[in-house]
Amino acid sequence: MDSTADTVRSNNHCLGIRCRRSGGERLVSAGTNLCQSCRRMLASDLRHLPWLHEECGHRLGGSNTAGDRVSGGPLPGMPFNASAAEVRTNIIGILAAWVAMIRQERRVPPPLRRDVPELVDFLLRQLDWLGGHPAAGDISKELMQLVSAAWRVIDADPVRTFPLGPCLTNACQGQLTAVLHPDGSRRPTAVRCSSEGDHRWLGSELLQLGHALASRPSADRGTAAEDTRWLSAADIAALWDVRSGSVYRLASEQRWGRRRVGGRTYYLVDDAQKALGMRRHRPSGT
Repeated sequence: MDSTADTVRSNNHCLGIRCRRSGGERLVSAGTNLCQSCRRMLASDLRHLPWLHEECGHRLGGSNTAGDRVSGGPLPGMPFNASAAEVRTNIIGILAAWVAMIRQERRVPPPLRRDVPELVDFLLRQLDWLGGHPAAGDISKELMQLVSAAWRVIDADPVRTFPLGPCLTNACQGQLTAVLHPDGSRRPTAVRCSSEGDHRWLGSELLQLGHALASRPSADRGTAAEDTRWLSAADIAALWDVRSGSVYRLASEQRWGRRRVGGRTYYLVDDAQKALGMRRHRPSGT
């Protein structure tokens, strides 16, 4: 847990790392040191950490992000991902340090267990108090760094990507890219920004993103070459969390643009966005 001089600033300006990095700190109301945007991003970083910690655990037996492997573990010569192990250790250590600080200052009971979900739940319950603390800028910085480090480990997996258009975050100049993982992968489809590493969406968040993208004029989504993007039915099903059968049915009923390459059928992304952009998340078991 850092203690930096830049947390001692005017309480009229946001201390969040994203505001400070942009050089355009927003004004905040009395009693808080984070603007609404930075507070939402802090909560989002916290909620992503349990999943990121687990995913890094699945990569402990793989190569490091730099491509080198070191031996370790119970079997001689067994590949070990030191980068994944370091990120997992840092997630636990940094979360536990912030929990300890809150317990000391607020005299509140500790989490039931020292694991990531319990630590995150504890911190989320203290989010309003943290937002008003002089160290609010420090925790926003450390959590953003944890999330970015975890994604660097996870993004070492082979993926396929396709462009979606301009970032939906206000004033961001980056371009969004959908990241599709290999068939059979446990990982959900994700969308990331070319400019800001913390502009990412997971799971059901993609549905809202698809709705916003589909509502844009076609000229805002890129050049004519980008508008002729193609995805398989499996890719579309993963992006919008629908069954492949529903994709085939809608493509047939609505006459989506299609083409065949190497014996596989691919559908026009714009047609899929128009048809599926406003769908809600599929309930469990349906």
